[in-house]
Amino acid sequence: MSDVDTGVLPLFPTVVNERVPFGIEVPFGPSHSLQLGSDPSLVEILKCRCQFGFNVEVIRSAGLGEGRARRLVCGHNAPQAKGEGQLDDHLVHRGKAKTNSNVDLWDSRGTYLVNCDEVPWTPLREGEWGKLLNFDPASGKYTMLYKLRAGGIVPVHTHLGATEFFVLQGSFGYEAGDVGPNGYGFEYPFAVHEPIASEHEDLIMLVINYGNTQEFNDDGSPGPLNGMAGFIEACRANDAVKHLEDHLPFPPRM
Repeated sequence: MSDVDTGVLPLFPTVVNERVPFGIEVPFGPSHSLQLGSDPSLVEILKCRCQFGFNVEVIRSAGLGEGRARRLVCGHNAPQAKGEGQLDDHLVHRGKAKTNSNVDLWDSRGTYLVNCDEVPWTPLREGEWGKLLNFDPASGKYTMLYKLRAGGIVPVHTHLGATEFFVLQGSFGYEAGDVGPNGYGFEYPFAVHEPIASEHEDLIMLVINYGNTQEFNDDGSPGPLNGMAGFIEACRANDAVKHLEDHLPFPPRM
């Protein structure tokens, strides 16, 4: 990346057409760098916007082996002349705080709001649906609304990452106990669960998954994985990601 002036925040795009090891730091200026991930199995493509306004795309392929990337694309979208009320291209000035006039309000362009009623439910399997609200391709974390039909049973599974949930409607019971409306739960990795929804009302929860869940085969051996990538594709196929397309770094279609 010799064409990058490391003395200033560069305005470029630069493409490095070579195999770049994961775990390197890409210089964006004298004191700015982005630490790339070290696990090539997380996602096939990582596209993110760092806090300094850069777009970074790392295309990963298991066929390359040794945790290496095919291409690294860096770019900076900031205008050369900042407009009034603009600190950087990722922040917009929103005036003075009402509770303290000495404090300026800044809104990040990464902020977005979703009217969940306008997002269609995506079928996951018989009696289960979801709405994708957020995801992080670097970590595999994703946030969703989840619905289980009244009386439904989720197949027994284990958590490969932690899960948080907040019950909005209905109730369910499982090995940890019974949970109803306004109930919160934190599920530690490697727990094995088989939730059963109440017969009286569909269960609706806000769920934050910090990794995959894994089902079991009939003989008790580890079975199919469920996680961020598969859920994104299901929502795409259902035309249920328009509310996120302008805000999040979607992977290429499978």
